[in-house]
Order: sequence, then C-alpha cells, then structure tokens
Amino acid sequence: GNHLFDSIVSNPPYVNVDEYPTLQNEITMYEPRNAVTDEDDGLRFYKKIIEFSTERLKDGGSLFFEIGMGQSNYVRLLMSENGFEEIKIVKDYQQIDRVIYGIKK
Repeated sequence: GNHLFDSIVSNPPYVNVDEYPTLQNEITMYEPRNAVTDEDDGLRFYKKIIEFSTERLKDGGSLFFEIGMGQSNYVRLLMSENGFEEIKIVKDYQQIDRVIYGIKK
C-alpha cells in the first residue's frame, strides 16, 4: 500500500569507489562490497532515498542518514532542495560529520 512513515533511517553505501582500496582490512574483508560503496561517487543512494522519502514520509516526518567524510554539505543541500528543514549534523567521536537529519515540510 501507500503507507506513510514517521521516520526513515538509512546507512547507505557511501564510500567513493576510488577510496574503497584505501579502507581498513576489517571493512574490505568482512563487509560485502555493495554495503560499502555504490561503485560511483558515494552519493547515488542519498539522491534516491531523499527522492523516495519526499513521497513516503509524513509531513513533519524525519529523515536520518549516516554520512561519510566530506559529504555533509552535499547531502544538506539535497535535503534542503527537496523540502527538508531544521537540518542538523551530528559529529562522531573523532569530530567528523557522521549523521545528518531533517524534517519534511
């Protein structure tokens, strides 16, 4: 059916394919490659999920993502251009932008 969601939470494959060979062995040996990289710039799934969420989130619903280093400005812009507001970024323990979330208007 066409159920609307209160929240959507995603940890999409966000590693740029060019950065994949530089990842720690613990990641490349034990995580499926398609769980880590989109075989592109690392941003493809953000675009798709944001587009999906504009149709499937209730007004006032929340969208949460884990993001990679250097992706926060791009994802913030995508969210803003697609009707999200009150967009916030949470840093990880190394002070790197790691989570972004916003509210659908």
